[in-house]
Amino acid sequence: MKKVVSPQEQRIQYEIEEKKPAFIHENRATKILSRIRGEKPQIDIERGLYFTQSFQETEGEPLILRWAKALMHYVKHATVYIDDDQLLVGRSGKQGRYGILYPELDGNTLGEAIETLPTRTISPFSISEEDAKIVSEEIAPYWVGKTFHEDLAKSFTKETTKLTYNQDKELTSRYIVNETASFRSSLQWVHDYEVVLEKGFLGLKKEAEERLSELDEYSPVDYTEKLPFLQSVIITCDAIILWADRHGDLAEKLAQEEKDPKRKVELLKIAETCHYVPKNPPRTFYEAMQAQWFTQMFSRVEQKTGTIISNGRMDQYLYPFYLKDKKAGIITDDEVQELFECMWVSMDQFVDLYLSEAGGSFNEGYAHWEAVTIGGVTKQGYDAVNELTYILLKSKREFPLNYPDLAARIHTGSPKRYLYEVAKTIKDGAGFPKLINDEEVVPILLSKGAAFEEAYDYSVSGCAECRMPNRDTYTSPNAYINFAEALEIGRKFYKVFTEPGCRRGRSACTTSAKGREKSPHCFG
Repeated sequence: MKKVVSPQEQRIQYEIEEKKPAFIHENRATKILSRIRGEKPQIDIERGLYFTQSFQETEGEPLILRWAKALMHYVKHATVYIDDDQLLVGRSGKQGRYGILYPELDGNTLGEAIETLPTRTISPFSISEEDAKIVSEEIAPYWVGKTFHEDLAKSFTKETTKLTYNQDKELTSRYIVNETASFRSSLQWVHDYEVVLEKGFLGLKKEAEERLSELDEYSPVDYTEKLPFLQSVIITCDAIILWADRHGDLAEKLAQEEKDPKRKVELLKIAETCHYVPKNPPRTFYEAMQAQWFTQMFSRVEQKTGTIISNGRMDQYLYPFYLKDKKAGIITDDEVQELFECMWVSMDQFVDLYLSEAGGSFNEGYAHWEAVTIGGVTKQGYDAVNELTYILLKSKREFPLNYPDLAARIHTGSPKRYLYEVAKTIKDGAGFPKLINDEEVVPILLSKGAAFEEAYDYSVSGCAECRMPNRDTYTSPNAYINFAEALEIGRKFYKVFTEPGCRRGRSACTTSAKGREKSPHCFG
């Protein structure tokens, strides 16, 4: 009997036999993917270095202001790159596959990690000797005693610590109850890309400046809470605008050196785009995509999110730009799909770097889950499926990456073609999209106090969590429990308490207190 395999399995088999990617179509994104596929990721230390330098200079200031100043310091000094063939620019690390450092989370383990990361079998990363020396001598020493990882450990009770960490100075995991809070600053949320596309960061800066001018200088709340927040907003807006401008300057420089006339034109267009967005509201679909990507990537520099940054409802907030450009005849559906795939391959190059072996063990090979949400209903409650919805589904069938994750919102009024295309994409066998039922989610959000417009506009973030932009986020401090070990502990517990001579309970125990402490089986 002939074995029946899915299209995804056919592509996998082809790659095994031919030792090369199985591309359904080829474009500039697949060219980039061919170059970086299977490449060992490298550590880029610049984010960690420039944040450290800035934090050393701003001690004593409000934390939110220190963070904004660190972002600006990074923007002024970090190296910017533009990949060959790439149309969307903006990365937070070296070319190829890369990971970046967040020493404020677990910098107390940096010294040891830098020595073991290049050679460990679990999620290895490469790093140059020069960069390793900077980490060990300039970055790591400053953060000892200041990290979230250490503060978290101090807050645990003795019983929790016993199950979470080995009793060593590095606080390594016991793999029983594993805290995950120090793996990231936050878990997941949906960025409000729409407000960036409507106002640009210059518009957001002007709003903050207006609110700043209205503060009461004699109000303690205004002076201690609102003032540093608004100052931080202004600095952050300036930082991302400068970051984009630096990419524009690099594109101009590369265009002057470029021999290929077609690529020269592309680089000049990249330069013009970076000097315009995300500073201003985008005018075209291409500018909107670039503004979204700058926003998404800059948030990765700001803080570690376990890389779970939702792309939100791309078929909704990008649709007006698509519609305008299609009517004007300045973009085709193939070009739109290529731009999406330029973003997908850039996501693939950003690798979540876990310093601890526990983080690497739990997350090795794990996808980022930057979910794109399609379908559902509009903010007014009407069916939201449009041409971009189908282009995104088509890209997920044709582009050989698990980035991004895709979530399809379904409701009773979903078009038959949409349901067919969703089913066709699932049948492909790559595991996308996941189905989210509006009939269940919207009433739940309404019952929790959301307005109809907010509930109708929810997006998926992470696995299947439903989030409303500017309304909710989620952080999990303890995502990993070793249930097999819990059963084993229970078995040992039962064995000890049923052995002859064991007196159930500490007060009647015949073993000394010191003996109980040493025994791995005693929980009396």
